[in-house]
This record gives sequence, C-alpha cells and structure tokens, in this order.
Amino acid sequence: MRLFHKDAPHANFRMWILGFFFLVCVAFYAALHLTMDYGSEFACFQPS
Repeated sequence: MRLFHKDAPHANFRMWILGFFFLVCVAFYAALHLTMDYGSEFACFQPS
C-alpha cells in the first residue's frame, strides 16, 4: 500500500489523522444510536 510506504512523506502523520477521524466517526455513530435507544438522560441530543 502506498499509504504505509516508508518513503512517503508524512505517512505516519496521515495514518494518525485517518485513525483519529475513523475513531471520531465511530464514537459519534455509537453515541447517536445510544441516544436514540436510551435517550431519557440524553434528551438534549434528540431532535424535538
């Protein structure tokens, strides 16, 4: 893969950015579904 090639500039930095973005997306998706299922104490996240 070109992304993890050692000669690529900032390959490690790009990998950290992609990993962080993926984790943020997963966390947001999980939080959204948790608030849909158990939205009693997280009522502020629900659309009125």
